[in-house]
Amino acid sequence: MRVGAAEQAPVRWSRKTSFCVQDTLTIAEILPPTPLAAPYGTDAEHSPGCTAELQGMSRGWADRYGYQLAGQEFDVTSLTDGCYVLRITVNPQGDLYETRADDNARSLAIGLAGKQVTVGCPSG
Repeated sequence: MRVGAAEQAPVRWSRKTSFCVQDTLTIAEILPPTPLAAPYGTDAEHSPGCTAELQGMSRGWADRYGYQLAGQEFDVTSLTDGCYVLRITVNPQGDLYETRADDNARSLAIGLAGKQVTVGCPSG
């Protein structure tokens, strides 16, 4: 994860920690899940559990971690108020097998004002 002003180099970065790559929730509003049952899921019926030998992400599924887990955050307390861009790149070294790698990065504008963080930046 990287945070920086849109026109500048990153001012903060952090490695996101992945504990286990599994199908934990569907993102059906973006892409219909295939298959409907999660083969890399978190329940005993559809998955043998998360092991070093078997992990995965199916089409239309996501793997979500809560903010309270270590490795999911980065420190922005010393940044000045303003508009920044949060950029997340998954599998940057290509360690995980994928059918395509051109969709591994996303950016999101965020606003910082005091202790408040908002999605998007106020105009004007």
